[in-house]
Amino acid sequence: MNIFGIVLVDPWKDDNYPKFNQYLVEKINSINPTCVFINCESGERERNIELIDQINCPIKSYFGNMGEWMKSGLLIGNWLYVGSHWGICVHVNVLGLLNLANVWKYDRVYNKRFNILVRPDLLLHKIGEDYPDGSCSKHEILNDRYLEWQEINAGPNTIPYYRVIDIKQDSESKDHIGNQAMYTYDTTINRKNDQRLT
Repeated sequence: MNIFGIVLVDPWKDDNYPKFNQYLVEKINSINPTCVFINCESGERERNIELIDQINCPIKSYFGNMGEWMKSGLLIGNWLYVGSHWGICVHVNVLGLLNLANVWKYDRVYNKRFNILVRPDLLLHKIGEDYPDGSCSKHEILNDRYLEWQEINAGPNTIPYYRVIDIKQDSESKDHIGNQAMYTYDTTINRKNDQRLT
């Protein structure tokens, strides 16, 4: 599976998931993404810089809202969500799965420019439980409250990926992204000069 970007959700310094964090770094580095986006929304908690520094990729992004991401030139290809915790943190954060799916589904400019993927072993579900016991299950993904997923078999003896195919009807009435009309996709942006990228 060719992954352009990784969204790393809530890598807080004070969260004690050493096995999961070690596993995440190993797997992300083996995927060899072009970009890792650090999705942290609390201004009070400290990011786990030691964890983030172990990830090898050319671009690490720290955007504060969906508009910045949409204008960055980075919202292309396959994006894999990883981290903790499957449910509210991953789905309905400002830059969560549901907002990204809204962009993908409702904005014709972005339609088919990118895919949204998850992998069960790279998501924690149970707060307080480390890898592998706290990992998300196939059942939890396929029975997601917000999104419909399709399993993508990457080959024999491999962990499957799941791709967003739709937003569930009970989620469609919620305005998760706000006014999308103010954002446009700029395919000519020079990412090297963007000060938001490290």
